[in-house]
Amino acid sequence: MWSKGRLGNQLFQLNALEAARKPNEPLILLGFGEIPKGFLPKRSIRIIRSARWTKKRLNCLERFARFAASAKIFRSSMLSSDGFHSSWGLFPVKIFLDDWFTSSPRLNAARTDFVLRLASSALVAKQKFFLRHPDLEGRALCFVHVRRGDFLSVPIEAPFALPTAWYLDQMDHLEIGEPDIIFLLFSDDKRHIEKHFSVRKNVCLVDEILFNEFLLMASCELGILSCSTFSWWGARIANTNGGKSFIAPSGWTNWRGERGVSEEIPSSFLEYHPVAANN
Repeated sequence: MWSKGRLGNQLFQLNALEAARKPNEPLILLGFGEIPKGFLPKRSIRIIRSARWTKKRLNCLERFARFAASAKIFRSSMLSSDGFHSSWGLFPVKIFLDDWFTSSPRLNAARTDFVLRLASSALVAKQKFFLRHPDLEGRALCFVHVRRGDFLSVPIEAPFALPTAWYLDQMDHLEIGEPDIIFLLFSDDKRHIEKHFSVRKNVCLVDEILFNEFLLMASCELGILSCSTFSWWGARIANTNGGKSFIAPSGWTNWRGERGVSEEIPSSFLEYHPVAANN
């Protein structure tokens, strides 16, 4: 299995893979460099880009795997909405061909060991946060994920980056029911956060390595998501730990259009709030 996309998509891949593979089935993972070794599936070997495994060699290995699957040298497995379907091959080695695993409700809903490890580690991250900020202990934590970065390169007629006003509206909405709430701000654009959110007294800008940020996000009781699989997984794990309320934009990446919430990411634990036309 080779990784595609950033951390959020890699989490989808690993969870689906752990839900679908046979017990103790050995794995060779290409990539997945943003996920710490302790969270990888048991009996797995990870090959990431290095002096030995250059980008060119990894691409050659991927092309060989795809050829071996298409030529029926090795077994292959493709994902559909109801799970994995395998095809015959001369040798018992199995190659997982699908790059994206957001389309299978059954696999995404599975409470795999992978999900439980993430949930347990999120609780530890919360304890560490309160040790660093003892004055905040006992207050409700809400993550706010403001993804900009690569989203800003999307054509303006089909924007992925949500308006700042939408996030602020959701924060006001949650504050009504949770007057002691603390908003933990996560973003790939720290300057934007400092400029537009720092005027509020109940905010805390989080600036750690990516996976540690994810675990702290997943420890919150409430959340405000961008249209990103990174914050989807933050809410998914937080919900596993008994979280209360998680808000996402209606239409997901198509929040400015008329199409409903993407069926590719089944999310019964999310509340979908519209993005106002004047935002």
